[in-house]
Amino acid sequence: MKKQTSKTEKESKTETSLRKQILERQNMIEVARNICQALIFGSDVDWTEDEELREMVLSFGQPIDLLDT
Repeated sequence: MKKQTSKTEKESKTETSLRKQILERQNMIEVARNICQALIFGSDVDWTEDEELREMVLSFGQPIDLLDT
């Protein structure tokens, strides 16, 4: 029975570690999105006229949730 507890603890630690890694990646994605947005806005390109840029800029406002919490 003690082996099951150890396995459960190990799985819990692994899950916690994976969640932490996912949240770190999520934060990195958010930073990259902010940088892209700043580059587009700072470039004086009329992003509203370019469908691809418009979709990209508007997608920056969508929340990122890599975890189903």
